[in-house]
Amino acid sequence: MEISIDKNVPIPMSLSWSDKLDKLEVGDSIPVLAGSEETVRQTAWSNFHKLGTKFFTVRKDPSDPKNYRVWRVTEDNFKKIRNRRAS
Repeated sequence: MEISIDKNVPIPMSLSWSDKLDKLEVGDSIPVLAGSEETVRQTAWSNFHKLGTKFFTVRKDPSDPKNYRVWRVTEDNFKKIRNRRAS
């Protein structure tokens, strides 16, 4: 059996949740598989919310109820969402 040796094939880089969230604009969203939602929440908090730079919310995906989705929201909308939860 002959083996083909390939040279200079770039290694695909996977983006971290922080990188993915950083690319979102207000109103954008991306899917989150069930089981990863807490990691996404923690990433959003530690890298963005705490600094007051960008705001996100994670909810069940309306088109795929078994999984989640993260949305980039405005600071005002983020505060409204948090206040509703606290009530």
